[in-house]
Amino acid sequence: MPPRKRKALPKHDSKQPGIESFLTSKKPTTRKLQHPTVCFHHGNQILQAEHNGRPFNEGNVRDDDMEALLSNVRLRQQEKPARPLNQQQREAAHTDSSKPVMILAGAGSGKTSTLVARLLDMALCQGVPLNQVLMLTFTVKSTMEMRERLEHEGISKALLKPMTIHSWGYGLLSKYHRAAGFESRPSIIGDADAKRVAAVAKSWAEFAEFKANFAKLLGVPDTTSWPRLLNQLLRAHPSIHAHVKACVEEVKAEEEQHRRKREGKVLAAAAAAVSAGEG
Repeated sequence: MPPRKRKALPKHDSKQPGIESFLTSKKPTTRKLQHPTVCFHHGNQILQAEHNGRPFNEGNVRDDDMEALLSNVRLRQQEKPARPLNQQQREAAHTDSSKPVMILAGAGSGKTSTLVARLLDMALCQGVPLNQVLMLTFTVKSTMEMRERLEHEGISKALLKPMTIHSWGYGLLSKYHRAAGFESRPSIIGDADAKRVAAVAKSWAEFAEFKANFAKLLGVPDTTSWPRLLNQLLRAHPSIHAHVKACVEEVKAEEEQHRRKREGKVLAAAAAAVSAGEG
């Protein structure tokens, strides 16, 4: 299916220099964002939208530090400019960041390069503070790729740190765990714990099925509680009392036998120790 044709974007304002003309510009225009900007990069999508909140990246970067970090980005672009883009990629990269935009693209169409160029344009030409930009991916692999590409362009982690949507969500849950109903910060289970949880869930499902079958045999609704099911069973089969009593007595006898064996081993070990001391 051919890609949907996008509407032609207005020509780039000469007062707002693009990334290609930045090197000849004395000073890029600057402006403050009312809300931080959110960028989503997932497979064949690049999505930007507004997000209400504080800077997303770790730590608070001061204005002096921000300018120094941006100077490194400018220097990197002078030494080794970013790879050139085609017409459609340039339109996506230079769209005004104050407007939401979603771009659909297929595999191998240069999504990562376009997104990196857009970030450079936002930082160097539109004056967007990169510590107010949230970049989310859906896989760890995509996150690592984006970090490498950003570092290659001189954008350090202090300015922008891509992360998966899962880690971002966990960060919010950890910070606001009480508002979410948790008494303490929730932890992430490992692979071994995940297998145990799956096993418990499976046993619960099997137990629920057993309870439903049990209720069906007794002729009662499957929503009947276990105490009522047991009472119904005892009324229907009084002989179960004697059987349960015999089982309990058998278990008690086995426990008593094991207790005596343990005591015998302890006494034998103590006697051996005394004999060795006297010898």
